[in-house]
Parts: sequence; C-alpha cells; structure tokens
Amino acid sequence: MRLVDLSHIIEEDISTFGTLPKPKIKPFITHEESRENYDKKAMFSITYMEFQTTCGTYIDSPYHRYPEMYDISKIKLEQTVLPGRVVDVSYKKEDEPILAEDFPQGEDFEGKAILLYTGWDRFWKREEYNRYPFLSKEGVDYLIGQGVKMVARNRKFWIFYWGGWTN
Repeated sequence: MRLVDLSHIIEEDISTFGTLPKPKIKPFITHEESRENYDKKAMFSITYMEFQTTCGTYIDSPYHRYPEMYDISKIKLEQTVLPGRVVDVSYKKEDEPILAEDFPQGEDFEGKAILLYTGWDRFWKREEYNRYPFLSKEGVDYLIGQGVKMVARNRKFWIFYWGGWTN
C-alpha cells in the first residue's frame, strides 16, 4: 500500500478558519542558550508553539461536537491508515456543494478513505482557503450508503466521525 501524507506544515501566522487565532511559534531555548547551561558540552533547541487544534491538517473525534463522546486520544493510528480514492471535484467553485452525482458511479468505496480534491491547496496560507466547495448532506448520505470509513475534506459540511456520521 502506498502511504500519502496529507499534513500541512504549521507556520507562524498562517490563515486559520474564520476568527480563530493564527499560530505563534518562537524559540523557547535556543542552541546558544542551552549550551551555556551545560558548560558548553551539550546543546539543544526547544520551540514554543501556540495554536488552536483545527489549524492545518487534523482529525476530528466525536468529542469535537459531543462532550459525552470520546476524544482524539481514543483513535488508533490503524484506523487512519486505509485504502483510499481521490475524487477530483476541482471544477467546483467557492461555496458550491459536492453532491452524490459528483462521485464516480458504480465504484466500490466500501471501507475506503475518500480524499476530495478541490484544488483549494492553491490557496493554502491565504484567506481564500477558508471559502471552499463543501460536501452536502446528499453527498454524505451517498458516502454512508457506500460504506466509506473516512473523508478528507475542508471544514464546512456534515462531519464524519469514527462512530458514524452526524450533523
């Protein structure tokens, strides 16, 4: 199985969703500062990072919306490594819904992760990144019926969680 890393690099002041704060990254201890603490025999660097958890690439857990349900610490890495299929919806425009008809018909999606390729990566680190095509409830219902396990997506739509789908 070929593995594909979908993560973004978190950098200082990248655009985040809406009014959420942008990341702050700064040295906590530099190599030079640490060297002074160890008689110049050792050195290291420690970075201080401050960011909200929906910054960049992330996985939601049911707890994100439902406080009585489990959080991300309960999701096993094995649950996130799945056979996948890229579905190209790059023809969709800002705020346009992704519908059931936008998925290849007659294809077996059972147990797969679906990556919706919107082409919005061209806007990464820019404000336009937050105005994207979204997966409609109709699209979600179609994927549920197909037995999809996970959807990689931009933020705005009915959300899939490990225990099922919810709105």
